[in-house]
Amino acid sequence: MLIVGIVLPFYFTSRNRDNFYSLVFVWAFIGIAVKRTELKDVCLSALLVAGVLAVHVLYRLFTRNFSYKQRAQ
Repeated sequence: MLIVGIVLPFYFTSRNRDNFYSLVFVWAFIGIAVKRTELKDVCLSALLVAGVLAVHVLYRLFTRNFSYKQRAQ
């Protein structure tokens, strides 16, 4: 389910260019990790997925801002 949970935000972020949609999933994955601390595999997987998704959102934010600045010059 975590794989499906990471594919959906990647798809919608790329298609709709809505980075905040993916941040909702990051928040949810962190919530799963906090709630399931007794299951180490689930906790680590949820944190890993949240981290990958957060890096993806940051990358999209910085590349988008860079491309706007480059076009303005």
